[in-house]
Amino acid sequence: MYLPSPQPLSHGPTSVIGDVQIHPNAVIAPGVLLYAEPDSQITIAAGVCIGMGSILHAHGGKVDVEAGANLGTGVLIVGTARIGSHACIGSTTTIINTDLPPAAVVAPGSLVGDPSRRPPELTETEALQEEQPTHLQPAQSQSDEPQTDQSPAAQEEQGDLQSASPAPVDHAAGTNSSPSPQAEQQTDAPPRSVYGQDYVNRMMQRMMPRTPSLTPSPTGQNGSVEGGTGS
Repeated sequence: MYLPSPQPLSHGPTSVIGDVQIHPNAVIAPGVLLYAEPDSQITIAAGVCIGMGSILHAHGGKVDVEAGANLGTGVLIVGTARIGSHACIGSTTTIINTDLPPAAVVAPGSLVGDPSRRPPELTETEALQEEQPTHLQPAQSQSDEPQTDQSPAAQEEQGDLQSASPAPVDHAAGTNSSPSPQAEQQTDAPPRSVYGQDYVNRMMQRMMPRTPSLTPSPTGQNGSVEGGTGS
């Protein structure tokens, strides 16, 4: 932002027009314009310091600069305003129909009190759109709750479905309680003989009748062999 540089003090005297009251202890730089329209007034209290090039234009009321206030260079005050005591107004600041409290600080290049720069008011459609989420929250909370209220017909139908559904099967208990058919076949099956072992046993019995066979035989076979040897 461009801020004008201070000008030399030889730029003309202060201009005072209309009902303007200046305290003798106020300090006003050259080039200041104090203009009060009819039925308006400007009051400058003691200890006020107004920088050069500033313009105070009273319109439709009173512009009152209280004691100890400081106005930088190029300050513009228009309409009715009250500058509180010991307030500090930065250079090239514009104040329109605004009262500043005591010890207020305004940054340089500020615009205070411009009604044309107010934020636009919300239309009815935009206001409804902003309020719509708040109305939807109760509906969402109700939808999240479990639905416990059911008609008698629905409850009866649900009970029939539960009674008609088969009972779950405990696979773990079934496997532990009864052995599988494959396991029973393995336990009941007789021991398998080695290929050629029977032939060797018969040859050994013929050559040496009293020699036992190389492999143990079932109980019934041992009894028949012993009976043959005894005869």
